[in-house]
Amino acid sequence: MEDSDRRTWLSELVAWWQLERSGLEHRMPFVHGSRLRRYGGKINQIERIIKLLKEKPSTRALAVLVDPFRDFTENGQNEEFASFCLVEFKRRDVSSSQRFIDALAFYRAQEFARWWPINVAELRLFQQEICAALSFLPGRITTIAGDARTHSRSPTQVAMPIIDRWLDQAPERLYLLGNALAQRSVREGRQREAVRGWFRTLADLEAATREYNADGLPIAIEGLKHLGAYLGVIDEEGKQDLANFVRVLLRLARINEGYEKGDRTRADFGRWGEDALDLVSELRDMTVSRFGPMA
Repeated sequence: MEDSDRRTWLSELVAWWQLERSGLEHRMPFVHGSRLRRYGGKINQIERIIKLLKEKPSTRALAVLVDPFRDFTENGQNEEFASFCLVEFKRRDVSSSQRFIDALAFYRAQEFARWWPINVAELRLFQQEICAALSFLPGRITTIAGDARTHSRSPTQVAMPIIDRWLDQAPERLYLLGNALAQRSVREGRQREAVRGWFRTLADLEAATREYNADGLPIAIEGLKHLGAYLGVIDEEGKQDLANFVRVLLRLARINEGYEKGDRTRADFGRWGEDALDLVSELRDMTVSRFGPMA
């Protein structure tokens, strides 16, 4: 991935994790933005922090992301909640004209190769938002992890697939991609960016099939379904090659959904990974036949 693509990917991924509402919450119920800006369905904790630091004599304010009513089960089985548990913002007065906002965040577990950069970028966004409202300066960022993991060879849930995130952030890219696939041509600009995102999606899906992760994997589902539905609608001439593309897309979406809803044991992963890799490879071959290896 080129530097410009990497920066775009990072900024869009961080922005997705901070959405107040997401159409993917049924799969990822602990999107950080919804917990911070719509806690319990109604409390915007970031606005509360701004108000507290502005109007109260206190120099610190807390926000929490774990909701015991929503996240905990009686016996602890099948619990899924955010690793990002709590964040404290603290005002630090250096002088009458220099006031900083420091962030101290606690994580029950943190994977440093992939999660940590996203987490720090999120905290910086919070700092910038709070500081802009209070005319302060962004200060220090400190993270504390109860379970620090230095490296994971498999993708983690931080990287929600691009094609699924598009449903929240840029649904028009699905239609630009669909038109490009149907017409076997790519215009410069936004359509080329959409096709590049599709190649990146295929690479991410392929990576997800190669290494088991007990914490869960980022698997595309909704985006594949929407792209398949759109291609099916615009294929008025009933072209066999496009029909085959739709068939493989929807087959991949089905087995991904089945794996995600299952027990996700290592044995389940082995069966799913073998089938998914074959389908991803087939989609890549069909995509390259339409555009060439580089879009």
